[in-house]
Amino acid sequence: MHLSIDIHDNHLEQQIKDYIVQKHQKANDLILEALKLFFKNNSSAGLSYRTKDPKEISKPLDFGLQENNEELFDDIDDVKKFAKKLRDDAWR
Repeated sequence: MHLSIDIHDNHLEQQIKDYIVQKHQKANDLILEALKLFFKNNSSAGLSYRTKDPKEISKPLDFGLQENNEELFDDIDDVKKFAKKLRDDAWR
């Protein structure tokens, strides 16, 4: 994110410049620290946003892999052996 601020207070501007020079700090780092401190001390000023209920908006994924109501992976007899083979093949 990129933010830009205009400071119309000469005294405040000079204080910021002096602080940055004194602390050998970039202006961006100073503003980030100030914002973090502000939100830490003012929890009521925290950012809020609306969320959606995942139970209402989610739906099952259908990749069209099942045909004739056959269960997937029915041909797998040894799950442990099959999983090991998948892991081994993934690293090749």
